[in-house]
Amino acid sequence: MSGKTVKTMSVANYCLPRNLDKTQKENFKQAMIAMSQASFTGRQFLNLYNCSTAIIITSVSGILLCLAYIFTMSKCAEKMAWAVIFMIGAGLLAATVLSIMGVVKPDSLGLASYAPTSTFVVVAIVSSLCSLIFFLMLCLGYR
Repeated sequence: MSGKTVKTMSVANYCLPRNLDKTQKENFKQAMIAMSQASFTGRQFLNLYNCSTAIIITSVSGILLCLAYIFTMSKCAEKMAWAVIFMIGAGLLAATVLSIMGVVKPDSLGLASYAPTSTFVVVAIVSSLCSLIFFLMLCLGYR
């Protein structure tokens, strides 16, 4: 050791030198490069530093998307809920009608090669029961 002291400053509880001459700055730079590339953790911090712009942009865009979602839900959540309810009802009705047509006229729809008639009967019964329960709950539950 040369016995020479260097003034330092504390950054995030780390002691970093300040007021260095040209040789000391170059040595410190080389030491930082060696530490950041020699160990796994150092490489990860260097990767995070190199990607800091992308990290900041995605964080800000995530916050903005959350705010937009909250605003959208506060304005039209009820309309969207009714649209989803309508789509579920339409899907149940379509499944019921298509499965009944698969039982009655399997050749006219070109469905005879996909599944036996017994499958269409089971699907028709299940989907019609689900449709009936869905629409009864919708009609009796909404006031």
